[in-house]
Parts: sequence; structure tokens; C-alpha cells
Amino acid sequence: MKHSDKFLDAEKVTVDQETLDLAQQNMDEAVNAEADAAMKMRDAWISARAKDMPDVPEAVAIETLERAIDDQVLSGAFVLSLRCPKTGSLRHHSVSEVLTNTGAFDGWDALDPIDINSSEAKVSGKLRLKGKAPHLDSFSSGACRYRLQKDIDAHEAKRVAVEVSRCDPASTVDRCVEALAGAGKFYMSGQTVLTISNGASRPLSVSRLDYELSRIVAPYAAVETKGFETQKSVQLSPRSLNQIHELLIDHLPKLSAVVYHPVLRPDGTLIKSAGYDAATGVYVNNGVSRFPKIETEFDPERIEELVKTCLKPFREYRFADHRKGRTAMLAAVLTAVLRPAMETAPMIAVTSPEIGVGKSFIAQALGIIATGDLPKMKSVERSNSSEMRKLLFADLLEQNPVMVYDNMDGAFRNEVLTSFITTPVWSDRVLGESRTGGSIRNTALLVTNGVNMSFPRGMSRRYLLIDLRPPCDNHITADFGFTPHGEAKLHRPDIIAAALGIAVAARPETHYGRTLGSFETWTRLVRDPILHLMREVPDIHLCDPLDLFVEAMSNAVDDEIYRTFLEKLFKHVGGEEFEADQARTVIAEKVDIKDLVFEISTSEPTLSNRSVAAILGKLRGLNLNGVRLTSKKRAGRNLWKIEGLE
Repeated sequence: MKHSDKFLDAEKVTVDQETLDLAQQNMDEAVNAEADAAMKMRDAWISARAKDMPDVPEAVAIETLERAIDDQVLSGAFVLSLRCPKTGSLRHHSVSEVLTNTGAFDGWDALDPIDINSSEAKVSGKLRLKGKAPHLDSFSSGACRYRLQKDIDAHEAKRVAVEVSRCDPASTVDRCVEALAGAGKFYMSGQTVLTISNGASRPLSVSRLDYELSRIVAPYAAVETKGFETQKSVQLSPRSLNQIHELLIDHLPKLSAVVYHPVLRPDGTLIKSAGYDAATGVYVNNGVSRFPKIETEFDPERIEELVKTCLKPFREYRFADHRKGRTAMLAAVLTAVLRPAMETAPMIAVTSPEIGVGKSFIAQALGIIATGDLPKMKSVERSNSSEMRKLLFADLLEQNPVMVYDNMDGAFRNEVLTSFITTPVWSDRVLGESRTGGSIRNTALLVTNGVNMSFPRGMSRRYLLIDLRPPCDNHITADFGFTPHGEAKLHRPDIIAAALGIAVAARPETHYGRTLGSFETWTRLVRDPILHLMREVPDIHLCDPLDLFVEAMSNAVDDEIYRTFLEKLFKHVGGEEFEADQARTVIAEKVDIKDLVFEISTSEPTLSNRSVAAILGKLRGLNLNGVRLTSKKRAGRNLWKIEGLE
């Protein structure tokens, strides 16, 4: 054979285009398969290591781990595996612990922080903590240096250089807005810009914007020095900062709420993973991996256990009506868990005829279920609409997910609060600024409590009433061995999983029909599952939650009745000051006024001075279409006066 025969003719090995395309496709598929396998390995490592960081929200843990892989930055709660030089034992410490005590840990050997194949016997790195740039040198995987930072917010990515031009200031503003929008930590809520840090959200004021911008953008001006053009660092003007703040909102994703547990979307599907859910605008701090298994199939016996779990913190309470009370309490727990998924939700009102029954404990327990922490308790002047509006807007700006108004005894009337309950986006004056028109999303859980609370007809379909009775004769000093908020704290993961299990597993395939106006999503996510439980598991002792609102509307007293009572009383006492004894005499003599008293009072009054004073106290301060009953003390006597009539 000739040597030339050993070589192929080039024309014979020419491949057609179809074969070349197939080869390219096979190669692309192989590359994509390798990339998918690497991404799965990455996700599995992040999921496993996130479990080692239970003291921070899962979303923060995931972000910390992603920065470790992508930016070689170890921060905050990231757990290092270190070898003690004295004992040789392997110890686990967070980065924040190490940086708090640099002298003790400097020079310790360490395992590779992101090597999934590291074993306890294999040391592959060393801590270097002296100087201004503490770090961990890893000798595996190509010798990598990891920067150490005490807090995740201390991480600074490479800043974007932006030229500040006097000739084209709009371009400077646009570049800064683009850089902020691409940072992935800013959101819009109504017309308010928010930033999320360590799992918590806060409003981004103009002064805060200046700080955040300095970490993302490096503004400079082009200057000529000795014939050469150089870049000089400059500060953005207050005018530019205001323009950036004004324009930024149009370039940000919408943020509905920040939650600390998995939650449902309005369509009933479960948001399982931590992080931002673009479909709903909800930022979930902790996904399903940090909670017990959530039931998805309807099993009557298992569902009964879930209901018991939800009501466990409230097991010693006695209700005016057992079935209605259990229903209201279960609906309150589901509302606390699912509130971020709803544009609007009813207010939870807790009342009793006596003090010391534990109303505030219920409010605190619901707050803990919703967030994991005790809520702030506030008392306000109910008849002052201006104060209430400012307080509500301030609470939303402070990102308080639970608002508790304590000791709201007697008649509860406030037009602002009535509107707030059914308003998805709340507007008011921007505090600390002269401009108006500020607005923010309202996904707060609203809870009130008080003795003998009553509501006007316009409010009656906006609240879910939990009507309590003393559990025993000596209820004020009774010790049940636990507190509701303590139980809620202890069993919160189980309660969250149980509430979500009820909402998912007991959700009927088709809607049952009636809908509570203004609360359509609440009807689907809370009312329908409870009604399904009532029908499928009769021994569970529940009723249709909508019946509670129907009853509230039937028991509500119109403001018109109050005004009519004051008008008739005015004809006899005039515009002068009077005492309860004078009013009692008039009521006893005039049958029409006495009939109104019977309508106003929640129980049959004895027409004593004390009972009449109580009725007058119920009306005190209410704005009844311009008519108002006021009172003041003089020489130890309560003096009343009807204003707004002639």
C-alpha cells in the first residue's frame, strides 16, 4: 500500500450542513446538561448550608451563600468549619463571631468554605484576621481568597462609574436610576420606594438614598489637568438626588408585603421558596424548608388535628357562643398567616363584658403568629380622624405588619379606620416633608380589643368579632400554666404549617357562592376552607364565617339613632351643661326617649344615674353629622353638654 493511500481524500470526508448542525446540537445539549448539573449541585449545596443558619431568615441565608460562591465574600451568619490549634477539634463559628473576636481566631486552620467534598480531616485554608481586610485563604480549588465581612450589608459590589455632566444632567440622573434599579434591593409600594435589608423592609428617604447610591454608583466629573483629561470624584447635588428619588419608582418591581413564612397566592397556590415572588410582589423570608410538612390532601382526621394546632394557644378561652367563637378564632389565625396574600382583610376585634379576660393576649398571640415577634400595642383617640389617619400612615411607613389598638372600650366609631380596612393602597401626607400624595400598600393585620365594643352599621361588615366570656369566677388571678402569646411563640412553625394546610387541603374546588364584599380574596382563602370543614367534618364545631358578619350587621346601631337621642334630649336640657341625674329624669318621663335608650344599650338599663352615665359615655366624642356630646369634670362632678344643635 502506498503511503498516500493511508490518507483520506478531503472530498470524501466533507460533511453536509445537516450533519454539522446535528453535531452542534449534540454539543450544545452536552454543555447545557453540564450547566444544569452544576446548577443543581449549587442549589443543593445552598439548600443544605442554609439549614446551618437558622438564626437569620432563609432569604438572607441564601443571599449570603450566593455571595460566597459568586463574589468570594463570606459574611454574617455564614458558618466556618475551623480547627482549634490547642485541642485539634473541629469547631463551627459564624463569620460575625470570628470578626467579633479576631485575636482569638487569627491563624486558625479552616476547611474550604464552599467545597462540598471537604471532610473533617482535611484542612485546606487559614484565617488571616489582622489588618483592615480580614480574609480566609483557601488552598483548594485553585487557591481562592475569601473576604470576611461582619454583616451581609457590608458587602460592596463594584460601583458603576457615572459621569456628572452639567451639559446633560438628565443623563446623569437616568444612569443612576438604572444602576439602582439593577441592584435588586429596591422595590415600590404604592408611591413609596422601599429597600430590603437583612429580610426587613424600610422606606427609602432622600437622605437614605444618598447613602445607598454611594455604595452602588461612583459619580465623577471629567476635568482637564495639564492638558490631560482625568476623572474627579464628585457629590451628586440635592436636586439630582430628588430627581432620582422621584423617577426611581417607575423602574422598580412592586412589593406587596414582606413575610416570615410561606404564604399562598390569591389563586390558592403555595409560594414555597424564599425570596421575591414576582407574581404577587410578596417577599418571603422563610420558605417551606423551615416549616413542618404542609398538608395538600383533604383527610378529615388530619384536618381536625390541624384545627387543634391552630387553636392551641387559645384553648382555655370561653366564648359567648362556642361554635361562633371557635370559628372566629380559627378565621383570625388563618387571616394572620395569610394576610400578605390579600389586598384587603377584615379587622380582628376582641371584646368581652369584663376586664381581665385576656383580650390583649389574643392580640399579642396573633401578632406572633404573623411575624414571630410581639406586636406594638397602641391606644388612640378613636373620634380624632386626623390623628388616626396620621397614625395609620406612620405605621405603614414603619412597615409594621401587625397593628394592635388596645383598650378601645365602648362605642368604636372612626370613619378613617372604616375606610382603611377596605383600602389596598393608603395615602396621606408624607411625614417630615411638605409634599402630599404619599401612598403605600396596606397589607397590615389590624387587631383591636376593648370592653363592650360596639360598632356602627357602616363598620359592621368590616370586622371579625371574637366575643369572650370569663373562663372562671376568679379569672383575673387564675393561672392556666401558659400564656397564649407564649404558646404561639413556642408552636409557631406548627401553627403556620397547620394554617397553610387547612387553606390548601380544605379549599373547595368550586367557590361556595356568597362573597363578603371588599374581601373577595379573604372569602376564597379563609371563609371557603372553613365552610368546607364545617360541611365535611360536622364534629369540628364550626359555622360559616359569613354568618358572623350577618349577625354583626343585625346587631349594629345606626348613628342616626344616636343623633335622634341627642336631639330629643336637647329639647329638654338645651345647650347648657347638665348632669346624668337630669338626663335620667328626662328619660324616665319621656317614653320616646326611653325607647331610644333601650335600642342604644347592649343590655336592659335600670335607668340609674350610673347606667345613664354609662350610656352618655358611650356617645361621648362621637361626631354624629355635626352633633357631638362632650363632658368635663368640675368639683368632682361630670358635666355633659350637647353641641351642634340650636
